[in-house]
Amino acid sequence: MAEKPTYAELEQRVRELEERCSLFAAKVDSLVPDVGFFSRVLAKYQAGLEKLIAERTLDLQTTNAMLSSEMGRRLQLEEELSVSEKRYREFVEGTEDLVAQVDSQGKILFVNHAAQKIFGLTPEEAIGLSAFDFVHPEDRSETQMAFQDWLKERREVVVWGNRQLGRNGKTHFLHWTCNFHYDVNGTLLHINGIARDMTALHNAQEALWQANEEQERQIAEQTRELEEKVAELVDAIEKQKETEAELRESEERFRQIAENLTSVFWLRGLPAGQMLYISPAYETIWGRSCKSLYLNHDSWRDGVHPEDLDRLRTNHFYPNSRERVLEFRIIRADGVIRWIRAKIFVLCDQSGKEYREVGIAEDITHYMEVLDRLQESESRYRMIFESSTDGISIYELSKKKEEIRIVNCNTSYLGMAGRSKAELLSLSDIRIRKEARGETAGRSTLCPLYSVEPKERCEGMYSWVRPDGQRNFIECRGNRLSFKELEFMHCVHRDITQVKLAEEKIRHLSRRIIKSAEEEQKRIAGDLHDEFGQILPSLRHQVDALQKKVTSLGGGNSPEFTQVVAFIDKIGAAIRGATNRLRPDLLDTLGFVPALEWGLHDFAGRLPTIQTSMEISGAPRKILPEYEIALYRVVQEGLTNIGKHARAKNVAVRLIFSYPSLIVTVTDDGLGFDPACLSDLPSGAHGGIGLRGMHERMLAIGGTLSIRSRPGEGTTIRAEVRWLERGQEDSSIFMIKDGAYAELQHER
Repeated sequence: MAEKPTYAELEQRVRELEERCSLFAAKVDSLVPDVGFFSRVLAKYQAGLEKLIAERTLDLQTTNAMLSSEMGRRLQLEEELSVSEKRYREFVEGTEDLVAQVDSQGKILFVNHAAQKIFGLTPEEAIGLSAFDFVHPEDRSETQMAFQDWLKERREVVVWGNRQLGRNGKTHFLHWTCNFHYDVNGTLLHINGIARDMTALHNAQEALWQANEEQERQIAEQTRELEEKVAELVDAIEKQKETEAELRESEERFRQIAENLTSVFWLRGLPAGQMLYISPAYETIWGRSCKSLYLNHDSWRDGVHPEDLDRLRTNHFYPNSRERVLEFRIIRADGVIRWIRAKIFVLCDQSGKEYREVGIAEDITHYMEVLDRLQESESRYRMIFESSTDGISIYELSKKKEEIRIVNCNTSYLGMAGRSKAELLSLSDIRIRKEARGETAGRSTLCPLYSVEPKERCEGMYSWVRPDGQRNFIECRGNRLSFKELEFMHCVHRDITQVKLAEEKIRHLSRRIIKSAEEEQKRIAGDLHDEFGQILPSLRHQVDALQKKVTSLGGGNSPEFTQVVAFIDKIGAAIRGATNRLRPDLLDTLGFVPALEWGLHDFAGRLPTIQTSMEISGAPRKILPEYEIALYRVVQEGLTNIGKHARAKNVAVRLIFSYPSLIVTVTDDGLGFDPACLSDLPSGAHGGIGLRGMHERMLAIGGTLSIRSRPGEGTTIRAEVRWLERGQEDSSIFMIKDGAYAELQHER
């Protein structure tokens, strides 16, 4: 459909038509004499023109009306838009909810006045900041990860909840509703979010939860109080018998309870004593019918054991109480004896007069049998406790005062301590009478009770200094026990003084044997050096003289003479090596460190493919000769084993001169082995002789030897001995579990 001309265009066209008509009329008048014909034609044309103008005018009026209507509609829409925008502003600025707009990076583009309360900033201060900066640190990571997931999923609406931490330090619980807006290409433009502050609701829920807990606690307390007042409940049930319907309902409940109880329940009227009710459990426990008891309310006594009848007659109610408890035996009709515990309550009316007896009797035969077995077990334990040759003691551990008080002990323990039981029980801390010999060595104490927190199971050693001056060594093993809120240690003590003396004598003998062996090796090395040191040079001199004589006679140089000289030199080198390995002269002349350096150099010369190194930490000091030879032999044997078995590329020897010990380690990067396999070797196995020899040497001088190795990870041998200078008193040091030490003087 063609577009309609505007009003101005129509006026312009009308003027043009009028001008054309005037020109046409003038031409017609000048050319045609018949004016009447042309006047009619002109009138007809003018009538058509006026009709056309009228139609165009009507169209213009219609168009103008439509334009006016559109202008009115536009003005109305603008007015409605202004009202809607005013309402939106009033809603956004008037609501207590937080209204915000953020971009795809979380940067705040707009926020209402609620930011002052939530963020602690004005809207102007908050715009441009990251919304994630206000999320509580504990919720920030989760919120950021969820935000990235929403962007990947192109979510349009999200409901979320988290905590906001404002710049004012206040935390608010917010419930968010977020709308995501995208362009036609799917790119996120912005996110509009409305958050409601749920802090008050959260606090109310917390308060409600606490109130609920308090209410549950009160209900539990009231329930407990109700359970403790069984007699009052029975009286309350009796008071509810005001109407016949309530009485029937109460009797039905009572019957269901009584008939399903495994205990006997009865009601008797006072003072006549007639039986009002007896539960069916009476027939099960007594082996008699309920009917017989209704006929004779004292017939239950016929089954009571004859030995308990007198006790039943003399048993009265507790003072100031209407309750009593009876324990007695009955003999059933089948001859079985059962133990019974009966609780009897007397009820009074409003005037205080006794009118009813309520009782519950239960079969406690199993309980009494267990009690008998417990008493028998207690008797056996007491017999073992008192007759044991080992000392047995029970200590109470006080966590507040950090004290260990003895609460009981047997006769053997008193003999070890050399003190009376009253004296030991009077001590506030038993440790003041025990001597922890390990403290002098810079080690942890021996007795397991000396630790700040005793273990569940522990063992160790300590020494008693008896009043008569005698010192004895005690081996202790303990178990930790808990009873209610108290902690105890049950310990078994064994006097090992004679065992230690015997071990000391054996070790002293071992030291003398090793010393004798070293002296013999030193003598053999000296003899080899003295004998061959004269024979071999003389032999070589004679060979040289013989070679010169043969040459002078025209025999020429013979290669056999060269080989003999080489053999003599080789024999000399072998003898020198053997004498040095038997007893290195450097150890007696220059000392321990140069001897080790020579031994490592000799090892490197014999095995040039192995790289060797030696490190010394601390200031070298002179030590006892038996310490020097023992440590030297450990390193020597370790290098020998490495050369034979380890296939190592690097060997490192380290000396640590520290206090109170000297430490020597030999480390290689060879094949390694499992140390547990050493315990499976027979005593004569060749593979374990060297290691056992190293252990024996270290034990003989009171030292320790440890081996750490794993298959494929190399081996480390660590020897440690305490410092003893020349002239110091000879003592032995015994290693026990947990690294504790005790000293025991040699018998002279």
